[in-house]
Amino acid sequence: MELNKEIDNKLGFGYGNMGLGTLRMLRGDYDGALEYLKKAQRMFERVGSKVMATEVKMNLFELAIKRGDIKEAERLESTLKRVLASGSYPWKEFFFLNRVKLHMLKGAVGDEDIENLKVVIDAARKAPGDIYLLEGFSLMVRILRSRGKYEEAEAYLKEGLKILSKVLRNIPKGFMRERFLEKEEVQSLIALKKELNQAKSKSLTFTRK
Repeated sequence: MELNKEIDNKLGFGYGNMGLGTLRMLRGDYDGALEYLKKAQRMFERVGSKVMATEVKMNLFELAIKRGDIKEAERLESTLKRVLASGSYPWKEFFFLNRVKLHMLKGAVGDEDIENLKVVIDAARKAPGDIYLLEGFSLMVRILRSRGKYEEAEAYLKEGLKILSKVLRNIPKGFMRERFLEKEEVQSLIALKKELNQAKSKSLTFTRK
């Protein structure tokens, strides 16, 4: 009985620290985020919660990318790749998203990244309410655009914006909608529409010349 209570307490502290770490990361306080996420990781490892310990590592992977710490991000990428291969962590889409971001940071995006993003986008189609998966559209558009594939990029952009529009219809106007629109994934998708149009315009101008 006491042992179960102790485990529940540690799990509670783990969830609390993970939540605080994620919040700090969203606010740009990367040092504070690292501190809380490390605490959460220790708590989950002590109680043997492999899934939640991996979830924290996924957040640490994202954090390392945001900090521009390529060496740490590569270490976590290797660790998480082994965990996913073992089948003990079910959410491969979030790993794919962060892996693509790392490769973009390194300037080493390949065809495998595009295939991984297709998996993320397929998951977004099945779960349109998951805002994090929508980022797959943004990353795909950026990669295709960088390769000069504007029509293909535009098709993904339109689909992403269509899903976003459906999600917005279910969010009442007011504070909640404003907060939703402030999210990085949403802002990125909306901003891409303007950027893509500008890139297409420049391409057409160059062709005419």
